[in-house]
Amino acid sequence: MSRKRRRLMVKSLTDTVTNNRRTAIKVKNKALELQTWSDLPEELLELTFSRLTLADNVRASAVCKRWHSSASAVRVVNQSPWLMRFPKIGDWYEFYDPVHRKTYSREFAELTGSILCCAKDGWLLLYQLRSHRMFFFNPFTREVIKLPAFEITYPTFPMVAFSCAPTSPGCVVFTVKYVPHLRVVISTCHPGASEWTTVNYQNRLPFVSGRWNKIVFCNGLFYCLTFTGELGVFDPVERVWNVLAAPSPKCPDNCFFAKSW
Repeated sequence: MSRKRRRLMVKSLTDTVTNNRRTAIKVKNKALELQTWSDLPEELLELTFSRLTLADNVRASAVCKRWHSSASAVRVVNQSPWLMRFPKIGDWYEFYDPVHRKTYSREFAELTGSILCCAKDGWLLLYQLRSHRMFFFNPFTREVIKLPAFEITYPTFPMVAFSCAPTSPGCVVFTVKYVPHLRVVISTCHPGASEWTTVNYQNRLPFVSGRWNKIVFCNGLFYCLTFTGELGVFDPVERVWNVLAAPSPKCPDNCFFAKSW
């Protein structure tokens, strides 16, 4: 093979390689141009959304399905608790972010005529007076999860709580109400159930519940504390109710209680 012909072949191969590289670069650049913000890695999206305020996080979740998934994944875990203020008149509710010291207002006409029973994990549990129903409401997504009818007779209002978010499989709604002759009425339900389960329990110790007493769910048990210091404990799995004996509180001589110990 002559030297001239060899040079032509080498030049041809060089031109081919150069053209292939140029074509590859053009294809790569074209692919980059076609990429959108939704193509960002999930880890980067979650890192970005975790640094947003809750209001901006909710706005970002409305962009596309992928952003909604990433924004929702870090919304509850990485955001500090907010304070919610119910209006005396109207349907505008205020939310206060204590970290960023910002106040937001949102209108919830669907909550008209409802009483707040409990709040946990970003969900509200409310009682609708007209329909005699409890329902869960998420103030950030406006999602509603209804429960079976549950009539409450006044003037006594039961203590109400729930174990975890209603979207979790282990969610249990719990109510306890004192009735005369040392008895309590306990009702339980879960999202998706067709009716409530109600059982009357006898108390070995006095237990008088009230609307503003506290219930705490911890390690699978509901703990019910009264104003006068009695502590009731309910196991929703075994359906066992007990009232624990509580010692008299120690307080100065000038401390007074509504009930004598």
